[in-house]
Formats: sequence, structure tokens, C-alpha cells
Amino acid sequence: MPETKRPTRFAALVRVSTEKQEQQGESLRTQRKNNERDVTRLGGTVVEWYGGQEHGTAGWERKELDRLIADAGNRKFDAVIVQYADRWSRDNAKNKEGLAALRDNGIRFFVSTMEMNLYDPSHCFNLG
Repeated sequence: MPETKRPTRFAALVRVSTEKQEQQGESLRTQRKNNERDVTRLGGTVVEWYGGQEHGTAGWERKELDRLIADAGNRKFDAVIVQYADRWSRDNAKNKEGLAALRDNGIRFFVSTMEMNLYDPSHCFNLG
């Protein structure tokens, strides 16, 4: 009997930087819709959503990114998807912490439908 492969389980991250963007803009809805579309194209399923309004720069609290990093350690998902690289993090320390957690747990990373190689310094630089 052939082995059936389960769909890739995705953590989807959507983020805006300001409260005004969250309340009045379309960005979160658009990011969510596009992540859903891309996960379907990749043959996966979204098992957890992260994000909302969180500032992307150093020194700001990032509860949702912290939750995603913690869940990576629990192997709650197989891959992370963002629509744009800058939705991940602009905080160099948090970026390095998050990418290390993903690498350590064998979790893949996608920007839209493009997979990033978390062992390639130029890919990691683009996410920073």
C-alpha cells in the first residue's frame, strides 16, 4: 500500500506596524487571503495564525512572534509563511533567534510561495 504524505502544516504570520493600519487598512486581510492562497498552492494547510499589529523594529514587544517561536519548539507546524520578507522581523536579535528556532526544529520558511533556505546566509540576510 503506498504511503500517503500528510499536507505541510503551516504557521501563517500577518503583521502591520501601527494601530491605524490595523484598524483602517486592508493589509492584514490581504496578507491573510494571500497566505491562504499560497498555502493551498503549496499543498498545505494553515494550522495556526500569528500576528496582528506589532511593531517590527528592535526594542518593541513582539508577543505574537514570541508565540510563534515557542510553538516552533513544540513542532506545532512544519513551515512558516509570510507574504513579504519584512513581515517577519526588522529586529536583528529577534530575527536571529527566530530563524535559529526554525532551523533547530527542521521548520521550513516561505515568503509567498518561494522557499527560503535557512542555511543560506543571503536568504537569512534578506529576512533580517
